[in-house]
Formats: sequence, structure tokens, C-alpha cells
Amino acid sequence: MLLDTSLYFKTFFILISELGILFGFTYWVIHSANQAYKNNTSFMGVTFRPAVNMKNQLDLVPSDSQKTAMIFSWLTFFLIASGLAVTIISSMGLNVLVGIAFMTINAISIGIILGFVMLDMDENDGLRAVYIVMMVTVVAALIGTFSGINFANRTLAIILFVGLLFLISFNFARIFKNFARKTTRYWAIFGSCLFVLYLMFDFNMLLKLSERTNDWNTALFMAYSIYLDIINLLLEILDAMGNS
Repeated sequence: MLLDTSLYFKTFFILISELGILFGFTYWVIHSANQAYKNNTSFMGVTFRPAVNMKNQLDLVPSDSQKTAMIFSWLTFFLIASGLAVTIISSMGLNVLVGIAFMTINAISIGIILGFVMLDMDENDGLRAVYIVMMVTVVAALIGTFSGINFANRTLAIILFVGLLFLISFNFARIFKNFARKTTRYWAIFGSCLFVLYLMFDFNMLLKLSERTNDWNTALFMAYSIYLDIINLLLEILDAMGNS
């Protein structure tokens, strides 16, 4: 039955399922941290102390732990390996179910890491950022699909790629040098705008592809592309919030 559906249905079926898994695990981490704090126990080797943000909301502060560092190392490995696997499987037309399985591993890994990233800054702001990203994604989807503007063109692809190289270069430089919070925030805003454009580009690309192809491998490739746009947009918004 699913094999007879449109490319849009296939793509959104994969995308929404994987985002549900990702944000489900993010919420699970934050909820488990709250339970650990209330019960005075640890979660994944981490204990939490209470703090209050500027809106007088509880903001849990995680402690450092060698055990957690090891867990995060493995999660990062699974994240990178599964991401490469999804890209290879979807682009080479291999078994789509295996590709979806790897994407699920990717979503679980990112979801857990994202939960701790939010706890490290302010989980209240983190959850607000998720709502913002979801609304922006819907708007970008509508513009990319129904505006009639040709976003998926070679010129914009080159501009976006150059912008991405600049953003990667700045984030790489942050490893070795401390930049002013204002500078970091401006780059995060630039990154947010960049990935909004990537969303419109990819939704417009999906529209073009739907006119000439309809297979699960293309759907997996496009779902993963949009999925990465959403995650990167969220990370840039979190970065901007953390440096405001």
C-alpha cells in the first residue's frame, strides 16, 4: 500500500517519524533529568543541581562525569557512522529499510545529545527553540513549495555551499580561540538564516523531484537532507540563545 503513495508522502512519512523519535528522546533525557533531581539520584552518570533562570523557572545544571563523556563519545561515533550510512544507502539505491534503520540510530543519538545540550544551557529555552524551529520549518516548506520561486537552482546552491564553508570554518576556529559572545551570536544568526534558506532549497528540490521520480530511496535522501537542515537550524538557534 505504501509503495503506491507519492514522493511527498514517502518523504514526510520518514521525516516526521524520525523527528518524532529524535525529539522524543530529547524530551526523555530532560524528563529523566528532572526525575533524577527530584529523587536525588543520577541519570546516565550525571547528577543535577537546581538553578533558576531569569524567568524564575527551574533550570537544572548537570555535573561533569567521565562515564558520561564516554557515553557521549560512543553516541558521537554512532551519529557520524549512521549518518554516512544513510547518505551512502540513499544515494546508491541500496536497501531502504536498512537506510531507515540507520537514520533511526542517528535520531536516537542526536536526541540524547540534544537533551544534554539543552540541559547544559537552559532546557526551558531549548524547548522554546524546538517550537520556533518547527514553525519556521512549516513556513519554509510552504514558501519552498507554493511560492513559485525557483530556490533549487545552481547559483543559490553555490552561495549556500560557500556560506556553509564559512560557518564551518568559524566553528572550527572556536575550538582554538575564544570569541566574544556578541561575535558568536552574530555567526549563529547567520547560520540560522543559512539553514532556513537550505530548508526552502530542499523543499523546492523535493517539489521538482516529485514531478519526475517516486521511489523510497529518493524519499530517504530528501527526508535526511531536510532532517539535517532542521537539526542544524535548531543548533544555531540554541547557540544564538546561549550567547545572547
